[in-house]
Amino acid sequence: MLPFLEKLLVAVAIGGILGLEREHTKHQTLVGVRTFSLISLFGMLLSELAGDYSPWAILIGLVGILGLTLSFYYFRATHFKNAIGITTIVVIPLTYVLGVLVSRGYTLEAIASTVLMAYVLVERGAVHRLVEHVSRREIIDGLLF
Repeated sequence: MLPFLEKLLVAVAIGGILGLEREHTKHQTLVGVRTFSLISLFGMLLSELAGDYSPWAILIGLVGILGLTLSFYYFRATHFKNAIGITTIVVIPLTYVLGVLVSRGYTLEAIASTVLMAYVLVERGAVHRLVEHVSRREIIDGLLF
């Protein structure tokens, strides 16, 4: 298991990578590198504090992040023309969970998930083009496989 300082740095880096992608791709000024880094750090710190004694604290933290995220989304959608997208709303709680994973010793899994998430977010156009070219038959064959 990683020492506390290494967990801290990995959690901040994970959030920073996802925040950098969101800020760069969407040119967002409110939810970017700093926010995502802090969300991942919050997940890591809360998990460290909870330890094995209170796993409910991690769940309460996730509910809090979800509530804050949905409130922020609702406020932006009702008061501004340029509301943040639903993808950002999904990535925010996932970033919290990645911080928790780092704390729990699943560092490699958290890093791999971050790389995969960042790739899917960066290659948005390629993903949409792929979806446009998949036929109904290919979907059924994939499900049967």
